[in-house]
Amino acid sequence: MAEISFWKDRGKGILDPTLLDKQAENWAQSVFDDAKRSKGADAENNKPTQLRRFYDEVLRFDSLLKGNEAESAFEKHLPYIKMMNAKVSYAKAREHVSEKFAQMIKSCVRNVETRSDFEAFKSFFEAFMGYYRYLHPKNN
Repeated sequence: MAEISFWKDRGKGILDPTLLDKQAENWAQSVFDDAKRSKGADAENNKPTQLRRFYDEVLRFDSLLKGNEAESAFEKHLPYIKMMNAKVSYAKAREHVSEKFAQMIKSCVRNVETRSDFEAFKSFFEAFMGYYRYLHPKNN
């Protein structure tokens, strides 16, 4: 899959119009298909609860940043946001997530350099989770 692109015009703060729609849907489908291929029908990796742990981590950072608009607050948390790469690598090694999910997280985290980037990542991840849940219903 292609690198995730947050911005149509970063300077103007305009998100790529496909980010929360086509990119999120395509990544959800790719991650879902990767889990089926790697483990068969009884895939242990990429269960919604495993992916939700990463989304919850993003929401935790969002909560820490809310109410503190100072750029220094974001800079303080940025190293811990970047540490999500290590966490997804660990989850991949334990076969809790697939290679495609790890690639997605790493692509997103690589693009996070500002608070606006983080907001775009959070929105993308929210859209991804919606599409993924559609593909992986509770009874599946």
